[in-house]
Order: sequence, then C-alpha cells, then structure tokens
Amino acid sequence: MELFAVYITTPAISAYFGVQPDYSDFKAIEGSIPVLLIFLALSWTLAAFGEEICFRGFFMERIARIFGGGSLAWILSLVLASAFFGWGHTEQGVSGWVQEGLSGFLLGVLFLLARKNLMLPIVAHGTSNTLAFILIYLGKYPEVG
Repeated sequence: MELFAVYITTPAISAYFGVQPDYSDFKAIEGSIPVLLIFLALSWTLAAFGEEICFRGFFMERIARIFGGGSLAWILSLVLASAFFGWGHTEQGVSGWVQEGLSGFLLGVLFLLARKNLMLPIVAHGTSNTLAFILIYLGKYPEVG
C-alpha cells in the first residue's frame, strides 16, 4: 500500500494539483534512530490502532447503521469515512489530503473484505507507516522537506 502511494498515486495526485504533499513534519526522523523509534511507537498506537478503531471500527459502522446497514449503506460509509480520514491529514496539503483519503479507502476495503474485522486494516496501516518511516529514516522517501 505504501509503495503504491509513494510511486504511483502520490505522483499522479501531485501532478494533478500541481503541488507535492507536505511531509516536513517527518523530517526529524531522517537519520535518527531515537526519533524513528518514537514515531514507530506513536504510529502503531495512535495511527494503526487508534485511527482504525475510530474510522473503520466506529465511524464506518455508525454511518452504515444510519443509512440502514445494507450494501449501499456500507459503500456510502466507506466513501464518507475515507473522505474524513483524508481530511484528518490536511497538514499535508491538498495532495496529502487526497492521498490519505485514498489510503483510508483502501483500508476501508480491507476492513470490509475481512468481514469487518479490524485486525487486517490495523496491521496494514501499521506496516504501511512503518515502511514510510524507515524510508524517511534512510533518506529515501520522496519530498520529505
């Protein structure tokens, strides 16, 4: 998922909007094992676990319930939760916002494919962020300010 974002969707989204995502908040990770470890711990607890509980486990469930709980309701909940997930990353600029919305959509699809079991999107989210942070640490992640 992360490699797809880094090498395919983010460049396409950035070209469309004419601006790269702002990843400058992550610059401190580059070359620093202690900072990398802090970000990894925060990522697995707050992002992988916390965001998946919130956006896929709670938000998607509530939206689907509001709209009747059928297949169309779950598709609507997937789209709305993904949009809000992207919006939660506005510090990355419009390209980052759209990219994170797309990532949220993919995580939501995993949630639905896993029969609404959160383990798959939690592990996918944590693994994706881990790969991103390792690439940033190594100085190999594009566009880190």
